[in-house]
Formats: sequence, structure tokens, C-alpha cells
Amino acid sequence: MNLSRYPIATPKSTETQQLIQDCRSELSKSGMCVLPDFVSATTLAHMQQEVRSLSPDAYHNEHWRTSPRGGGDSPVGESPKATRASIWAIAFDQMNPDSPSRQLYESDHLLNFVSAITDEPELFRCVDPLVSCHFSVFRDGDELGWHYDPKTNLVVTLQLQDASDGGQFEFANNVRSHEFDDTEIELAIIEGRYDGVQCPDLRPGTLTIINGYSSFHRVTPVLGARERIVTLLNYSRTPNYCFSDNIRQRFFGRLT
Repeated sequence: MNLSRYPIATPKSTETQQLIQDCRSELSKSGMCVLPDFVSATTLAHMQQEVRSLSPDAYHNEHWRTSPRGGGDSPVGESPKATRASIWAIAFDQMNPDSPSRQLYESDHLLNFVSAITDEPELFRCVDPLVSCHFSVFRDGDELGWHYDPKTNLVVTLQLQDASDGGQFEFANNVRSHEFDDTEIELAIIEGRYDGVQCPDLRPGTLTIINGYSSFHRVTPVLGARERIVTLLNYSRTPNYCFSDNIRQRFFGRLT
């Protein structure tokens, strides 16, 4: 971690307390906290090299959601309003024991920092052997359609590599509501008729935290030979959290 810019190893220091407050304010205002250069250039290069070495063994999954809230899966291309997901995944158990991405995920400093930013009384690293921390690789033509994240977990991402073209992260803050039917807003976003979509500039080395449960978000289609690569770090509000068999089978092609 770039501790000179983000001194999260000293959480009680005045500088770190101010950083936490700034991040809280950003997350509350825009729905997203963006931390550029969160890892050093050397560490970033090591992370990129690890993914490139594992990329040939990545598992490809493609599916369509007829419901942006996670259900209603349909056969490929069946519904004109369905959102498409096409991703290559590299599981946690494929990472080397000395993997810098694994070390980042297992850092208590990062766990406590994320917990402080999101104002969670306590967060836990997941114990899932596949999903806890993993790489998502987007190749030419891949994308991650509009969706929400599950309420049970918090997803933190670290951008490792940009695509040649496309592969932009887009999100609309606070779309999902417990009080209203937001179907019309979701449909307007999917059809490109909504003005509240944000597209932050996420350079390699950027750590991002969003409220993925209430914010509608996607990754636009990737174009070109260079892969878009991100690390996903999953945290849970309950201890010993594992993902469902359906999630493991879908995204990694196996249960263990």
C-alpha cells in the first residue's frame, strides 16, 4: 500500500482521521470513494504480472439478467431489456501464497480502514475459498451489465489494468429504494435516458468503494486486445461468510 499517501497503518493519527472523514464525505455525497495510487507502482506491476500469468486459466461466464435486482436469468439474448454479463474470473485459491493482491486483502489495516469509511461497526473478510478475493478479467467484447450488489457484502475494487478501449465503470447513485418502485429509473438508465450516470476516471492502482446495493452500476463493453483487469475484495457484515453454490458455479465453474 502507498502508506505515504494513505497512512492507514496509523489510524489514530490526525492525518489518517482527516483522510477517513474526507472519504466518508465523498462516499455520502457521490456514492463512491475513489483513492488513486493506493498501491505503489512496483506493487501494481507485480499484481499485473500475477494476473497475466493466471489469465490463461481464467473461467469464462456469460449470462443475461432480465431483472437488474439479480433474478430472472434468461437464455442468451432472449430479452431485449436484459443486461449482459461476460467475464473471465480467477479465483482466490488460484493466487500464489505470496500474492500481493492476497496480502492486500488479508491486511487488517485495510479492513479497519474500509470499516471506518463505510461506518460499519465491524466488517469481516469472507472465508469463501473462491470468491473472497478474486480477479475479474474483461477481454474484447466482454462487459458487466447494469446491476446491484447483494446487501450481505461490501465489494471493494482495485483497478489493475485499463482496456485498450471501453471498459468504463459507470454508476447511478441511490437508485434502489425500499419505499418506491424504481423500475422506470432503472429502465431509463439501461436505455441511456438518465442524466445522473457518473463515469469516474479509474486509473490503474485506484481503489474504489461504492454502495453497490443501492447504486445501479455496470462496466461498458471492452474493445481491443488489452484486457481490463480488476481485483475484487469482498467483505461481509457477518463473520464466516461464504457465497452460494450458485455464485461459485456460475462465475468459477466449480464449487471447491
